[in-house]
Amino acid sequence: MSSQCVVKTEKTAFGATHKRFTYLEDNKPRKLVIVNTKHTQYGGNYIDARCRYLDNMSVYYALEKYYYVNAKNVTKKYKMKDLLYDINTGRIMVCTQV
Repeated sequence: MSSQCVVKTEKTAFGATHKRFTYLEDNKPRKLVIVNTKHTQYGGNYIDARCRYLDNMSVYYALEKYYYVNAKNVTKKYKMKDLLYDINTGRIMVCTQV
């Protein structure tokens, strides 16, 4: 079984660029999902809360549609830097959907 992650940069109709992630197993695309690794049920800070909410959400949906409320009670769009931070701190990991 061969697997690879393909990252393509695409332009929108308005000229903005975004990255599209596709995970291929045996040349068949698989959906990438976020898995919460801490499994805190409640409490903690806003980052723990956002990671609980991201559990089983697709990476595409998280980066395109997901908004969260930060510590200053401001609604923010979930961005690539947030995803990378959450992965690097061990709160979440990205897997193929089973």
